[in-house]
Amino acid sequence: MPAGLPEAPAHAQARISAFVLACPILEEGAQMQRLQTRTVRFEATQAVELKPGVILPRGYYTGTETRTGLETASGGVSWTAPHYKIALTREQLPKMGGLISEEIDVTKLCASGELAIT
Repeated sequence: MPAGLPEAPAHAQARISAFVLACPILEEGAQMQRLQTRTVRFEATQAVELKPGVILPRGYYTGTETRTGLETASGGVSWTAPHYKIALTREQLPKMGGLISEEIDVTKLCASGELAIT
């Protein structure tokens, strides 16, 4: 501590330290996170069960592919594995066993090959 200033109590010092650690300061060269989303088309070559009792009929569907990336030291971007969501119209929903959501995560179905990305 500078001369002539009283030292803060230990509990106050701990709170200040925790605050500083929880609030990172952006520095030159800090990694920036990127989010990339694009429209994709899925093909179900046969009926696919989205969840118990909810069946996606054979056909083509529109959805999104989203992935997150961090800039690397060399200036490139390191991307995570993509996540896929299918977007269903209000007209399609009643035909699928009472599904109420219009956007469903189908990442596992794409990875297993039950849905193809075209």
